[in-house]
Amino acid sequence: MPKEFFFNEVWRMDWGLGNPNKTAALIVMLMLAVWVLNTFRRWGFWVALTLFTGLGICLIHTFSRGGLVALAAGGLPLLWLAHRERIPRSLWIGLTLSALILAGAVFHFRAHERYGQGVVAQDRSISNRLNLWQQVPRMIQDAPSGWGLGNAGSAYMEWYQPLNHGEGYRTLVNSHLTWLVEFGWPLRLLYIMGWTAILMICWPSNRTPWLALSLGIWLAFAVAATFSSVAESIWLWVLPSLALIAALTARGLNKDWPPLRNWVLPPAATLAGIVIVVTWPKNQPEFPIYVSKNSVQVGESKPDMWLIQSEKAFGKQPGRSLRSYINETGTMTGVGLAQEVQGLPSSKLSKVIAGGDLTEKTLSDLRSRLKEIQQLILVNPDFDPEKLLKSSSETPSLKVTFGAFSNSRHIQSWEAFLGKPVDRIDGVANYYPNWASLLK
Repeated sequence: MPKEFFFNEVWRMDWGLGNPNKTAALIVMLMLAVWVLNTFRRWGFWVALTLFTGLGICLIHTFSRGGLVALAAGGLPLLWLAHRERIPRSLWIGLTLSALILAGAVFHFRAHERYGQGVVAQDRSISNRLNLWQQVPRMIQDAPSGWGLGNAGSAYMEWYQPLNHGEGYRTLVNSHLTWLVEFGWPLRLLYIMGWTAILMICWPSNRTPWLALSLGIWLAFAVAATFSSVAESIWLWVLPSLALIAALTARGLNKDWPPLRNWVLPPAATLAGIVIVVTWPKNQPEFPIYVSKNSVQVGESKPDMWLIQSEKAFGKQPGRSLRSYINETGTMTGVGLAQEVQGLPSSKLSKVIAGGDLTEKTLSDLRSRLKEIQQLILVNPDFDPEKLLKSSSETPSLKVTFGAFSNSRHIQSWEAFLGKPVDRIDGVANYYPNWASLLK
């Protein structure tokens, strides 16, 4: 059953998109798109106004503040078009009546109480967004190849979120920033250039003034995606795509392409984006971070210790545990965290920590690197020794440890393999939250 959202015990309207902010983005674009009816006949204005007002009531029922800002941004080109076309006074009366109806809907739903949050009183929804977005320049710099699609929210929580905060994030609550963090530099540059080129193509001219509709839809979409991760919904791309196709068709038929000098704008905007990322003031980092395709390296020196991540043994966010340990002890040394064995450097390794339920492929890859590892520490290994080792002499130094409360069926097989009892960690079972203490 889809999750439902409420404000003051009033349901926030959702049209099956799973989030009222996504619904608000769709409604705003529809509110702008209906004005295409005004280009046919005089009656088209009244039909468009009726639809606009009805959709506006739905927008208010979503209680989305980002939706209102998106409507304001997308409405600017339409206001320019209205001023240019000199709308008669009788039609302005209709627009005024629509505005009064929408204002009444705001007070009927008590939506003004939500709209005022963050203005008359502090709103954590806004302050948390600002705290999150402040870290974006550093997240981009730390990961030249990107954090990977779908990893922006978890990367923020693990490496950048204040340790005294526990809010969960799937994205960066901003589609543009989420993708810029997840993409590598080539796609980042293409993303900025693409948006700039689209806005330039949809920019109205004297020969095609009605392109203000296309521009308004894209501006609304861009602004809505700034305040929430709404652009991840493929359905929200339908109207902007149709608006872009209409703009391209109109420019092609009228041979009304932007002047050649204007095409310098996309690369100029891209260059400006790079400058902003590099020069934007950032909080002093706790420690340097460098992200490659399959690993994260922490510290200024070459990592002395590498952790092969396993959610079962070390949790979803082992980097957060590392940060806590460094803050508590002041100990800072080079540490690397690899998602797979391929993320380990191709040189000799001083210390490697692994454990949990490693896949057959990970065990095979690790087995092929044993001669390059000086010390191997296995924490709560959820596999028998023969899956990894033929004898305890295969690695110069092998340490196997289980939680004191672990009842793993593999303990006995490891003790038989080693010829002695395995080490025990006090106070834990199969999950070792303080794995960073192994830095000692």
